[in-house]
Amino acid sequence: MLAVLGVALWACLARGEDWPTFGHDCRRSSATSERLGPPLAELWRHKPAHRPQPAWPAPARIDYWHKLRGLSPKVTYDRAYHVAVAGGAVAFGSSADDSVTCLDAATGKVRWTFITGGPVRLAPCVWQGRAYVGSDDGWVYCLAMADGAVAWKHRVGPSDRQVIGNGRMISAWPVRTGVLVDGGTAYCCAGLFPNEGVVVCALDAGAGSAKWKKTVDSLSPQGYLLASASRLYVPTGRTAPAALSRADGKGMGTFRGSGGAHALLSGGVLLTGPGKTGQVEASRAETREHLVTFAGERMLVTERLIVLQTPVEIRTLDAARYFKLLAQARALAARQKAAQAKLKKLKGPQHAEQARTLKAQLAADGVTLAQVKKAMAACVLWRRPCSSASALALSGDVLYTGADGEVAAYATDDGRPLWKAPTSGRAYGLAVADGRLFVSTDDGTIHCFGR
Repeated sequence: MLAVLGVALWACLARGEDWPTFGHDCRRSSATSERLGPPLAELWRHKPAHRPQPAWPAPARIDYWHKLRGLSPKVTYDRAYHVAVAGGAVAFGSSADDSVTCLDAATGKVRWTFITGGPVRLAPCVWQGRAYVGSDDGWVYCLAMADGAVAWKHRVGPSDRQVIGNGRMISAWPVRTGVLVDGGTAYCCAGLFPNEGVVVCALDAGAGSAKWKKTVDSLSPQGYLLASASRLYVPTGRTAPAALSRADGKGMGTFRGSGGAHALLSGGVLLTGPGKTGQVEASRAETREHLVTFAGERMLVTERLIVLQTPVEIRTLDAARYFKLLAQARALAARQKAAQAKLKKLKGPQHAEQARTLKAQLAADGVTLAQVKKAMAACVLWRRPCSSASALALSGDVLYTGADGEVAAYATDDGRPLWKAPTSGRAYGLAVADGRLFVSTDDGTIHCFGR
């Protein structure tokens, strides 16, 4: 009997999945196949000596020049100590004491701490037993997850020149994109000031040598890099993200929108926000063609579900139906535009019949377009009130949300509340791994919840 129970317990534990980088993967999907269902209990909490020291303050609430009110903070990538979880360990960087710390995932006890030469503002990326992390000191560090020993380090910028930045002495080329590791290559960007030259870099993840470096003068990289099979996508804080070639760092253009550090890739679509007043822009990742603007601060997209967080609610949409209707709406709008342009050229009585036909087509398309837009609005599956929402994570059929002073769980099929628990501060980071939920808050606390 004990043997049977042991096998069953091992099978449950074996289903645990890592969360090795911010947002779980290179697309920052914030979704895992691991099924962690509530109710959960707090197993431990870790509170460092110092709370995070974000690089940028919150914006003014009103833009008088553009007559905009209720502005949304856009540069929020370092409001909490986001974690990477792999191999039974939890790793995070600190913007307060310039360090990388590794905790035991089961107990929360500190395994090791490594000190860098500047603030570490983004979570490590764990790959093959190593943690890759960038610092404001301009270096990328590769650390052994077992004991924090330095496997290699690489200065990304051209020199060790330092400047005063965000109240600290930092490199003139700080690494504020984190490090993205995929296929044995570690990607990062260094620098904030385009006129100083921003360095885009691909390193051999095993040895730390540069595969290629490219200096660009058109972007200010801030926030977690994303990757498709052929491209890197670089959030730039207050402006729209940029696309770069993974092969050599060549610029592939920028996207529409007013920026934001929150970005994700889903099904060939790049979503980024929250913009100035809380909107998420959706564009085709390869062509940069703008598709649609959603009202929301945060977003999570799967094949079947669109989840939107606004300052007052969580709203879900039927993803397959919505994007199918969106394609119809865009095709109708394009046909209308072409017909209107053609109609303007039809002058004189000899074109009267053709003009009548085009006008009839325009009227019919207008009716159909209105019906399609109404159907798009009806794609809402459920909505729930939620104040100050700031994080999303999907675990199987359970949606976890972070807010000011709490973390909560909802059933994805109908939105029924499943569980909630208080947190010490506003929950900006969520990670589900190894049978546990890890919550990072703006006072520096990392909560661990589990069965």
